[in-house]
Amino acid sequence: MATQPVYDKPVSVSTYLSMAFEHDCEYADGVIEERDLGSSSIPFLQLFLGTIAVAHRVDWGVIGSF
Repeated sequence: MATQPVYDKPVSVSTYLSMAFEHDCEYADGVIEERDLGSSSIPFLQLFLGTIAVAHRVDWGVIGSF
């Protein structure tokens, strides 16, 4: 979900595609907006669940043993 406009004026799709941005941006209704990066709890949850999956990979038959 976008949070803040990068430019106040609408731009064309071709102009948007030809530009490079320092931060992750998206084109919505003619306006270039900076994307919301989310909270830091989501990557932690992914790491936590991934760690559990790796620890039980053989028991659960998710991935073969290494």
